[in-house]
Amino acid sequence: MSRRKKEPRMHGTAAVATIKIDNPYYSPSAPAEHKQTTALRSLRDDPLGWMHSHNQISDAQYLAGRRWQELTESSEISGPRTLDLTQTPVDGSPKGFTGLSKRQDDARKELQHLRNKLGTWGTRLVTLVLIGDGVGRKWTVKDCAGLMRPSPTYTDTKIVGHRFRECLSTLATEMGFTS
Repeated sequence: MSRRKKEPRMHGTAAVATIKIDNPYYSPSAPAEHKQTTALRSLRDDPLGWMHSHNQISDAQYLAGRRWQELTESSEISGPRTLDLTQTPVDGSPKGFTGLSKRQDDARKELQHLRNKLGTWGTRLVTLVLIGDGVGRKWTVKDCAGLMRPSPTYTDTKIVGHRFRECLSTLATEMGFTS
């Protein structure tokens, strides 16, 4: 009697979802249906992925949100290499700030254009949900509704969620993911 292979078990309340990705082992001689494969993605600390896997945002909105995250990461500047800028760095690297790379400059310009399109509240909302608050915590839409009042109602959360999706739609249109 043959034994069936056991499915991998998820311990606890693992937040994962399946996603279609390009098959890294695909070759042109393989059948076309093997071009993509299914993978698991973690939804922990990923509000954008969670919303996408629960069909709350479209593929274009999802791609726009990921692009916003990439631009923000690309535009970051590393800090000084030594604490005392009057002292020579130990490793012999140049002192202090050496300027922006072309990639950083392009990312900053594109982000500034997108921030102008989103406005102050839209930029703040997108940044809190997709990037975080600067201390390592990404906010949920419900957390952002708490900015409106200390105990947000269901309606407050719906309003903020709608505004967040509007912002993602604006980003998708500006980035060329939708027309």
